[in-house]
Amino acid sequence: MNNKELLLELSKRLGKSQKEISSMLEHTSGAIVSSLKSGNIVSIQGFGNFEPRAKQKREIVNPATKEVIKVPAKVSINFKTGTILKDKIKNITHRGK
Repeated sequence: MNNKELLLELSKRLGKSQKEISSMLEHTSGAIVSSLKSGNIVSIQGFGNFEPRAKQKREIVNPATKEVIKVPAKVSINFKTGTILKDKIKNITHRGK
C-alpha cells in the first residue's frame, strides 16, 4: 500500500476528504518524528513501538579491495510490533512481488 492508496482507504473509512486525511497524516508523522528526534520512544498501543537507537562509529573492510572504510556514528529507528498487531497478522502468508 502506498501513500495515495492509504489516503483513499482512510478517506473512505472515516468519511473525510483526502486533503483532510493527508493533513492528519502529516501532523501525525511530524509528531512522531519530533519525539524520535528528542530521543523518546513512541509507543502506539496495539500497533508497536518506535525507538531511536544510537549506532557507534566503526570501521568496515571492503572484502573486494580490502579498503578500510570509516562509518560515522548515527541514529537508527527500531520498530517492535505490538502484540495486538502481531495477533491480527499472524496467519497471513508472505506475498512476494
